[in-house]
This record gives sequence, structure tokens and C-alpha cells, in this order.
Amino acid sequence: MTRKETREYLYRVRVLIKAESRIIDQMARLETRQFKTTRELSDMPRGGTPFTTDDYVIGMQELTAELYEDLAKERAAYKEILLALNRLDGLVRESLIMYYLMMMTWEEIAVKLDKSYRQIQNYHRQGIEKLSQIL
Repeated sequence: MTRKETREYLYRVRVLIKAESRIIDQMARLETRQFKTTRELSDMPRGGTPFTTDDYVIGMQELTAELYEDLAKERAAYKEILLALNRLDGLVRESLIMYYLMMMTWEEIAVKLDKSYRQIQNYHRQGIEKLSQIL
């Protein structure tokens, strides 16, 4: 894997974290809808099949199952990336985890690890090179 591909691979974590929070939000909205007892009113004539609570509950269960499946996939991918990062050691691993998983800035990482900005950049470069070889 090239260095660029490795960086893109690690940036997937940020996308996964955002997707996970989106899925959890959707699940929360579905749960509140399940407990809603009234239907929304509209001016449209009511034709076709009548609405039943059973149909609604079944639909909600199907949507919830799909969201749980999506969440499981996202978490599996996150775990895969975390395992790859755990193959590194020391400050190289710590700096990459802080940047890609904890979404900290380089400046925040430098302060937290009590290192210079340049040293953190070097750790990042070393980590990307090592991960390129591992992956």
C-alpha cells in the first residue's frame, strides 16, 4: 500500500465516526416515532389501504434492524483500523490514534505529548511509512 493509500485508509475512521453518530441519531428518531400515538394531518384525501399500527411497527422494526446492521459494519471497519494502528509502537502509535481516532489537531497532540509540532509531524510520517509496509 502506498503512503497516500494508507492515509486515505486511516481517514476512513473519521467518516466511520460520523456515520456511526448519524446512525445512532436515526435510531433515536425511530424510537421516538414508535411511541407517537397520533398521525400527522394533511389535506390529501385518504384512499387506498387503511393505515394500521401493526404495519407501522413492522416497518419500524425493519428500519431499526437495517440501522443496527449498518452500525455493526461501521464498528467492524473501525476495529480493523484500530488493530492496524496497534501494530505500531510508542509515540508513533499514540500520535496517529490521537489524530485519526480522537480527531485532535497536530497542535493539541504536540501539547498533550509534550513534543514539538515538527516532532509530531515526523511521528506521523514514520507511522504512515510503517503502516504502508504492514498493510
